[in-house]
Amino acid sequence: MKSMKNQQVDKNRQPLWDGDRQKKYWAATERSARKKAARKDGEPTADDLDRVWDSLDKEEKKFIEFLVLSGKRTFISFYEEELFAGLASKGLLQIPQGVGTFLMQQFRTTYSVPKAVWKCLQDNPRRFTLLEGQKKEQRLDELTKLFDGRFEALFGDAPVESDAC
Repeated sequence: MKSMKNQQVDKNRQPLWDGDRQKKYWAATERSARKKAARKDGEPTADDLDRVWDSLDKEEKKFIEFLVLSGKRTFISFYEEELFAGLASKGLLQIPQGVGTFLMQQFRTTYSVPKAVWKCLQDNPRRFTLLEGQKKEQRLDELTKLFDGRFEALFGDAPVESDAC
């Protein structure tokens, strides 16, 4: 008699994991991974770069212009520098994954312009620079003097591949 009850329960029981749920699970996992990669590459900021650019103050715009004119998107600076923290909060800078504790022990960190944002800046440099009749070299010298001492080193990167912009 007990075995008949067990058989009836088994027939009415819904499987916890079936093919349909597995497909939904993997689709959600892939969607989440794509979103995370897009955020890491700065795609949401790149898609909204005009609005973000308009929200920047003069100093922030000048620093981004400095990076664009120098052709370098990565630099080392003090961790608590307000200018860079502000740009990071707006998505124009990020602290790359894997920045070691050695730099953090010295209150320094590496900042980098996200790939998609950098591509947008590189694709339309006139839109993001304020040369105002100056030659590029003159403007770069002026901006270098303005930001002297606020960062330690600039690094060039390999060309950035992105579908943004």
